[in-house]
Amino acid sequence: MNLQMKIDALLSPEAGEWTMYARNLATGATVRHNDTLSMPTASAGKQFVLLRYAQLCAEGRLDPTTRVSLGENDHVRGSGVARYLMPGLNLTLEDHAYLMIIISDNVSTNVLLRAVGGPESIHQMLQTLDLHGAQIDCPITFHEFGTLDFATSSAHALAESFAVLHEPDAHGYPLEAAKRCLRILFRQQHGESLPRRLPNLHHAADFGFDFPLKVYNKTGGYPGVETDAGLFTMPKSAWVASVMAKGLEGGALDGACVVMGNIGHELFESWGAE
Repeated sequence: MNLQMKIDALLSPEAGEWTMYARNLATGATVRHNDTLSMPTASAGKQFVLLRYAQLCAEGRLDPTTRVSLGENDHVRGSGVARYLMPGLNLTLEDHAYLMIIISDNVSTNVLLRAVGGPESIHQMLQTLDLHGAQIDCPITFHEFGTLDFATSSAHALAESFAVLHEPDAHGYPLEAAKRCLRILFRQQHGESLPRRLPNLHHAADFGFDFPLKVYNKTGGYPGVETDAGLFTMPKSAWVASVMAKGLEGGALDGACVVMGNIGHELFESWGAE
């Protein structure tokens, strides 16, 4: 059974609507499942905000040490810690970038989104990078439980946004910006989906251990929706992948991360040793 058949077998019996795309950056081989279908990204779309933030820093148009004082109007529901802290907190833009990715802080996401010039600024960058089908719609807003207005993308565009970081010159993206994104993404703490079964632990680097596999991913989810996407590198190989699901209920929602973990494992087994 080839890799495409293995991925199809994992996704075919699953409830809900699924889309998936992966590309081996060394060989160009791809596997895909409804990969051009537009889906809500949940917090995985924060990758697009990070790309623009790092680009503007590299171009000298943003200073990452600029401090932003948070007020009561910055409060937004959902993930993160900044919404629980006292008004007046004065963090740098770089602090907000780390919070946005590491713990998926929604307050920090909206701060950075304002700093980079809003959704239109990100849309222009995405078009320049040929990431068509990806977009930030608005700042993170929860109108009611289980609904989120923020970003949409195809699995293809979301995965390829991580390829930009491995191949910045080919995309006309600043190398310095790519390095900044990778430093931040490497510290992302949610590993329950695509990296679930992989031999990787970013904390190990703090203690002098160097795992051959490096994972740079961003997850996202809210009731009925799960997403994970990222760049995976080995000494002699690299690949990008994105898996997105919506319409999940009950056990399907509980099992989505397991399915994504199995997909991540199959990609590693097929491409990790190349």
